[in-house]
Amino acid sequence: MKIYHYSPFPPVQNGIADYAARVTSELHKRLDIIVVSENPFTPLKNITSVCDPAQTWRYMGADDIPMYQIGNNSDHVEILKQALRVPGLVILHDLKLLYLHELSGRSRDELRSLMVASNPVYGGKRADRFVFGDEKMTLDYMAIDMLWDVLHRSLGVVVHSEFAKMTLCRNYGEAIADRIHVIPHYAMESESTDRALARAALGISEETTLIVTSGFATKAKRLDWLAEALSKLAEQGHDFRWVHVGSERTQEFDFSGSVNLLPALKGRFEITGYVPESMLENYIAASNILVNLRFPSVGESSGSLARAFASGRCSLVTNTAAYADYPDDVVVKVPYIGGAEPLQTVLSALLRRPEAVEAFGENAKSYANAQLSISSYTDALLDAINAAKQREPLREVPLAKAIESNEDIVRIGPIFAEDLTGDQIDKLLPIDFIVNELGFKSLEHGQLQIEAKGVALRGRKS
Repeated sequence: MKIYHYSPFPPVQNGIADYAARVTSELHKRLDIIVVSENPFTPLKNITSVCDPAQTWRYMGADDIPMYQIGNNSDHVEILKQALRVPGLVILHDLKLLYLHELSGRSRDELRSLMVASNPVYGGKRADRFVFGDEKMTLDYMAIDMLWDVLHRSLGVVVHSEFAKMTLCRNYGEAIADRIHVIPHYAMESESTDRALARAALGISEETTLIVTSGFATKAKRLDWLAEALSKLAEQGHDFRWVHVGSERTQEFDFSGSVNLLPALKGRFEITGYVPESMLENYIAASNILVNLRFPSVGESSGSLARAFASGRCSLVTNTAAYADYPDDVVVKVPYIGGAEPLQTVLSALLRRPEAVEAFGENAKSYANAQLSISSYTDALLDAINAAKQREPLREVPLAKAIESNEDIVRIGPIFAEDLTGDQIDKLLPIDFIVNELGFKSLEHGQLQIEAKGVALRGRKS
């Protein structure tokens, strides 16, 4: 059995690329794994087998398993399409994929159908306005996860928290429960964990209290709250330096612009832009406190947080979703309500008590060593791969093709024609039925029979 590993890989500037590279190197020690990448010179240690995505159909055998890393950004568009074409094991890094589906070039009808399938109640109300009226709201991206196809076409799904599995089972029923594998994000030991050496490499003095944030500077990371909290702490006389290790997405959130409006942070803040993995490791090793906030959270995990654990660094997280599952003595948890004020209170206490910062770091390192080792991660992933090999997908074709075939039928009636309106038809149809074609047949006494063709989401209807 060969594993065909579909993912962004270095030098792609994507945290999942670095994650996938390490997973590949570990799996390579125990099975035959082939990297699927358009770049034949993908720099991976000890890996010589690289296959172009357009050519995998020539080589993949009946016993081989594709493995897909899926996140919610443009680097995963073609991976998502392939995962729906050829079922395999999906490692799901985000529980909300509406943005990814928007980028994938689906037709408006397909996008609408997937929105309804993923959330028949909310999606049924919002899909037409979102797709055809271009009336988009932030809540749409939270309430409509677009995972129906991924879950029903996969041979198994790996998530990184019990919260993620609970959310999927709640939204899609227990039929998918035995296909969901919870494997916490590994915390591989970084090459650089010595604070003094890391600071020397970065030109940061030993006396500086260094606060680090990382990754794409999105609004959900609540960097605006952090900026406000740190500005007030600076005004109160606290001494620190804040470095954001990552890139901006100014079209979504003008991060540096908002920080520049706070004069107290002048000379205390720096944004590096994208840096190589080794440089990120240096900044985490050099840090006193890593801040990793999420609100709203979509059940995502964080590779930089796992790195901080492995390096023995104190981390602040939002007390929500998967982050709430971490032990209270491993991370410092701040409320997801109240904005900057509770964050300021917590950071003020930590800046006054460096011994508490060190204690949290020591607990985090012990937790990483005991619970988040790469070897235990690889063991669990191999179990998921072997389980996937024994399964068939819950659906034979993706939703768009199923709708085209009109295999499922719902008949309603007899009903008087004068009693019908569009809203009434919607109410008469099962909530889990996606209509592709609607027909009417005249009966006696002015009555009609309605015949709806399409897809029954939770089982065949006829």
